[in-house]
Amino acid sequence: MNTVIHTTFDTMGTTAIVTMGSEHAWRAASLRSQMVDVCSWFDQTYSTYQADSTVQKLRGSGIERSSWPIHVQDMAAEGEKWEFATSGYFTMTSPSGQWDPTGLVKAKSIESLAILLQAQGITEFSVNIGGDIAYSDFLSSSELSRVAISRPTSIAAVAPAPLMVLDLARGSHRAVATSGTAERGEHIWSTSDTGVAQATVVADNIALADIWATALVAGGSDALELFIDQKVGEAIVMTRDHHMIITAGISTLLAETATHHELLRVS
Repeated sequence: MNTVIHTTFDTMGTTAIVTMGSEHAWRAASLRSQMVDVCSWFDQTYSTYQADSTVQKLRGSGIERSSWPIHVQDMAAEGEKWEFATSGYFTMTSPSGQWDPTGLVKAKSIESLAILLQAQGITEFSVNIGGDIAYSDFLSSSELSRVAISRPTSIAAVAPAPLMVLDLARGSHRAVATSGTAERGEHIWSTSDTGVAQATVVADNIALADIWATALVAGGSDALELFIDQKVGEAIVMTRDHHMIITAGISTLLAETATHHELLRVS
């Protein structure tokens, strides 16, 4: 693959960037329409910001979970699985006691877009929604396999400047997710201040990466110990006092050089 095309659209309060080979340019418009529809369905179903979303209607109805639509029940059941796996550092129960699927919806949207691309016979791609990225199994282009990890500072305040550049083609993991306070403020639920400003996780799939990135911010050193014990993947943790903790396998994923496009695609 020598050149790539980027398909972008706004969704769920952020931006989606889908990258694939330029040989697929002839169907980019139809694929974009399908991808927008997929993300719109997730937003209309699970949004906690849209008054007419399925979740918001269920919240105000008093309907028992056993009577929820089956796909919403499945989302809730998956959230419980992740809560157990992370010892509660990731949770779908908000501080006010309401069920809130927001922490998993973006990952499920990314997964669905990847499935759509695979079904169309596209074998090399990346799907990026709000800086969380899933990759195809096959990667040959650095414009697809490399991702810049940002410092825990808002891109609105400073020019993009990567902390490091990872090359996913150098390992078997195919997803990267970052959670932190730099862009969205203090939005991650935690029972205490863990001192973590940002966590990036590299893992086999986007749900695994996204859930654990959130858990590492919420749980700090205790969550990191659990992450390592479970051999989830690799992690980069930035503390509020500007220390960086990385797991051993990150060194094998470091890109040899950074190029212009990597400075623009910052997690």
